[in-house]
Amino acid sequence: MSTIGGAVRAFGRSKSGNVAMLFGLAAIPLMVGVGAAVDYGRALLVRERMGNAADAAALAVGSWQGQTKAQLQVKRGNTSTRTFRRRFSALPPRSTSISLETTSS
Repeated sequence: MSTIGGAVRAFGRSKSGNVAMLFGLAAIPLMVGVGAAVDYGRALLVRERMGNAADAAALAVGSWQGQTKAQLQVKRGNTSTRTFRRRFSALPPRSTSISLETTSS
């Protein structure tokens, strides 16, 4: 056990190799920053594609005439799920909630 303690003390007193030690310490926050940037970029991509899927479902529901609200909700769910999976198949779709309001003209 004394050899390990002596090696640690010798390492702490050593003046050579400081650049490698500083690089190693600086690499930690650098890697955290890169990981955060990748995660944030991926989250933005998912948000954009989910919005596109919801827009496609809304446009599709608007084009179907003469159907009940329940039928429109089923078709809306199928359309948004299918659109999201086709454009972004790496992640499973989460359930979305889109409310439908019918107007009589």
